Amino acid sequence: REVDASSTVELAASIKERGVLEPVLVTRTPKGLRLVAGFRRVAAAKSVGMKSVPARILELSELEVLESQLVENVQRKDLSPIEEAKGLKALLEASGLTQEAIGKKIGKSQSYVANRIRLVTLPATVQELVGTGKLEASHAEVLLKAPAEARSVVEQIAKEAAKSHASVRDLEHDLTWRVRDHMQAIAFQKKRSTSKF
Repeated sequence: REVDASSTVELAASIKERGVLEPVLVTRTPKGLRLVAGFRRVAAAKSVGMKSVPARILELSELEVLESQLVENVQRKDLSPIEEAKGLKALLEASGLTQEAIGKKIGKSQSYVANRIRLVTLPATVQELVGTGKLEASHAEVLLKAPAEARSVVEQIAKEAAKSHASVRDLEHDLTWRVRDHMQAIAFQKKRSTSKF
């Protein structure tokens, strides 16, 4: 995940005064040590001029590294819904685990995991709005209900909802009517192009 420099300011002040109290987690790789958990602590420590931090070395497989990173970040609630979705998708693809098994690992339901993973199917512009917090995950889940043929409508509604801070209910209402009109227009065009005059 991305580490926002502004989010480490408070942590950096604490580290400057008390040091790093909780060791970061690392694992050995052929190229050296790899940071598994503690990205914010390392960034904050660097920002106050520290050259090293306490670390626990664990022997982990690539899959276990992915699991550890995802579980830590989901439990700390410092991932955006899109970062979480990408992490869950990567874990699903790399592990061969079911959505239910992944849900148990992170303390969430199978439907939560499924809905989060589906966020990566949204248009990139919508993912960006969700990733930056301009739209909530609940808004994005409503937008997922639209058929693929209505992608342009979804993007437009998402941009408008982000600007107006529309409620989920208002977004759902708007989406229903505009997608219906869009799909009717597509059907009319198809019928017109196949009609013989």
